[in-house]
Amino acid sequence: MMQSQLYLTIHSELAACALLALAILAVEGAIRPPTQRAELRIQANHIIPSTIQVILITYWSFYWPEAWDVPRIPLELLYAFGLDYLIHRVRRTTWPVGIGPVPIVLSSNLFIRFAPDRFDGILTIVTIALLSKHFLRLRGRHIFNPSAFGLAVFGLYHHTATWRVDFVDVAHHLNLAPNMAELIFALGLIVALRVPIVAVTFGAAVGLQAWHYMPGSLITPWPYWPPMLLVFTFLATDPVTIPRSGTGRLLFGLGVGFGTGLASNTLVAAGMPDYFGKIVAVPVCNLLAPMMDSLSRLRFLERLLAARWNVAHVAAYCVIFLLTFDSWRKTGAFEARLHVANQTPLIVSNAGSPPRCAHNPIFCRRFTMLREVELWTNGSDGPE
Repeated sequence: MMQSQLYLTIHSELAACALLALAILAVEGAIRPPTQRAELRIQANHIIPSTIQVILITYWSFYWPEAWDVPRIPLELLYAFGLDYLIHRVRRTTWPVGIGPVPIVLSSNLFIRFAPDRFDGILTIVTIALLSKHFLRLRGRHIFNPSAFGLAVFGLYHHTATWRVDFVDVAHHLNLAPNMAELIFALGLIVALRVPIVAVTFGAAVGLQAWHYMPGSLITPWPYWPPMLLVFTFLATDPVTIPRSGTGRLLFGLGVGFGTGLASNTLVAAGMPDYFGKIVAVPVCNLLAPMMDSLSRLRFLERLLAARWNVAHVAAYCVIFLLTFDSWRKTGAFEARLHVANQTPLIVSNAGSPPRCAHNPIFCRRFTMLREVELWTNGSDGPE
């Protein structure tokens, strides 16, 4: 009973810290009224990730109904907008009325969820993310990807605190959708064709794959497993927090991938789950981004990775992905027990036995979107 009370107290204190941040900023803003007004500012670098996240969560919700957590996500967005407004009041800067906080909230929800009675965790993550965006800056740009920084700090607390905060490991739930990796890949191409970031995703996949050849490696995650591909394609490729040079971006990706493997193996060796292993390498490499730019002195490599060749880089990445994203690996990622527990739509079980890939080709073969749409359209096992 005493442990339970202490546990609830810690959670209450975390929630209080998030709300206290709002209260302090509100008082500060009231004492020092802003000298500038709000300004409508809808930016493409907020619209595109927000749209992609909405698409991913919506697709995910077909197979895991809790993906769109209503009303929690709207409440989280309301909190994020309020905090963002108060931070601008304290800094005496114009509040850019737009959708800036939306990618932070939705990105966090793609990686972590909490029990219905645990609202403090996500508020803490969002608070840390927004504060880092506004106050941890270098040369006019924020140093860390806000979502990655918030998740990483929370993960550090989770692994070092005496009393840990319960959360839902949604990485495996993200794998419930049969073509999630393919959708992440396709949406990532839209961003990569607009901004030259594909070197980061490619480098991260190579850096993580290197752990498959490390002697004594305890865990070797697959780079194309949906949660991992999500990190490499979107979380690690924030154009503001990665190196500016082509060589620097490749080094950044290699660092994220290798660092992910290092973090995962370290956590497993310590007897802990490696859930946050895929996150912590991103803010570390964000911090090292200027140094990686300073190392980009190999002129031949820099010319090869120049932004003017971005279409060629994307085409090369597509070829590599199509050649290395094989059905054998996807079959190995099929999680029969989770599908049974979740009662995943479109899953077929033979005579009451656990579902197998032989009876569920859309889940175990690559690029089965057309067949998936056909099954939903027929309505036999589709949505009501």
